[in-house]
Amino acid sequence: MNLMTTYLLPLLKGNIISMASDDIKYIRSDGPIVYIIDISDQQLAGGQSLKFYKDVLEENTFFQISQSTIVNLAKVRYIDAVSNEVELTCGKRIAMSRNGLKSLKEFIKSKGYKW
Repeated sequence: MNLMTTYLLPLLKGNIISMASDDIKYIRSDGPIVYIIDISDQQLAGGQSLKFYKDVLEENTFFQISQSTIVNLAKVRYIDAVSNEVELTCGKRIAMSRNGLKSLKEFIKSKGYKW
């Protein structure tokens, strides 16, 4: 039985949305505004900082790959170490920082996989 975690996430203007972890593709910040991108590519404007969402979301499911992006690892199909990008299952490619790639490699190794 697969239990999916559901989060109550704050949006702008004091609104709150209930989202299952599987419904979130990634979260990105664009200056002061944070966007939560769901599986239907809808962008929801978050009401908190990227750090807030990083702290709230489950560590084994969500990973910060750059200063401005957190991805749902369950939605990652491919990690391109040459061009520092992850490709999501929907085909979207997202840039990673060099430190993000290094941290992701360490995370994968810590789970017992070889890189």
